[in-house]
Amino acid sequence: MLAMFLILLLATSVYAGVARPKSGNSGSSVSLAPAWALPETPFSLDAETEEQPIVADSTGIKDDDNNCVCELNIPALLGKARGPFAVKLDTQEVKINRLTARLQRLIDELDERLAAADQESDKLKDLTARLNAHTGDGCPNGQFQCGGHDGCISDVLVCDGSADCKNGLDEQRCNITATAGSSWKGAVTWDQCTQRKPKSIKLVITKITQLDWFPSRPKVEGLLILEKETESSISTDSLLIKGTFDFGGRQVVFAAPEEDGLAFRCQFDGFHADRCTGNVFRETTGVACAEVILQRVDDEHH
Repeated sequence: MLAMFLILLLATSVYAGVARPKSGNSGSSVSLAPAWALPETPFSLDAETEEQPIVADSTGIKDDDNNCVCELNIPALLGKARGPFAVKLDTQEVKINRLTARLQRLIDELDERLAAADQESDKLKDLTARLNAHTGDGCPNGQFQCGGHDGCISDVLVCDGSADCKNGLDEQRCNITATAGSSWKGAVTWDQCTQRKPKSIKLVITKITQLDWFPSRPKVEGLLILEKETESSISTDSLLIKGTFDFGGRQVVFAAPEEDGLAFRCQFDGFHADRCTGNVFRETTGVACAEVILQRVDDEHH
């Protein structure tokens, strides 16, 4: 009996110690709940560290075609949603991609315009060369045009290491167009004097020697290959030729390799370094009697 009384007394004191007012009552009545009862709200150590609900939304901007460029904000690891800073980074990346695409379009358009300008420039060079061939540059043969009606000097003074034109033009284009090792080939357009009547001519430059005491007339050695084609065979004749490069006249001139007195020269127009107009001419008169348009064909040029 004593043991039962002690147990009952202990239980009564525990219930009395956890008594609390009922929610919403201002009176003194209390309700008793056992010490192991769960609280009405979930237990939390820190309200600020509670996990927020997982969300997913989309953000984006309009592209040039007025289409939405959106990216889905998918929750990251451990249930954390992507914050506003991540969304801002996504937006900036889309803008950068759009600007990059626009820049590439501008570059492509510029390349197309430059290519078109090069084509127009080539046409202008062709027209200028043809005009000069028909009307001349205002200077007699053997003279170089410095610029202006009275700007003529001897061809020998061009590229001699000393400026003789007032504007220095005679020392500005001193590269040898027909370089050693270069090959040039073309079909004969007309022929009124040769015995072989070649269908095509090939010029190979084998050696160039530029003397210090006479730099305006480099010595040139080469090989002239004449190709003749018949219904049954193709024959070739090779002639060793020697001559000089004329900077002022923009031409390479070879002496006659045979006793017939027929020499060979190739005239550059000053604009196109990859072709020249070749002529067979009589040394005694300088009059052309055959013509071939030579195009540079060696691999080094391409």
